[in-house]
Amino acid sequence: MRERILEGNLPSEQRLNLESDIDQLLGKLNITLEAYPDLKASQNFMLLQNFL
Repeated sequence: MRERILEGNLPSEQRLNLESDIDQLLGKLNITLEAYPDLKASQNFMLLQNFL
């Protein structure tokens, strides 16, 4: 999804829909992480968060 947005050749409506989908998925990921503090503290996961 992210790659399609970064390409920059999507119509505005499709771009907004994809951005909304990404926001929803990241929100679910953050909620899930609250249940796993060890994962949240992992250096690899922190790198992934910075990348996203």
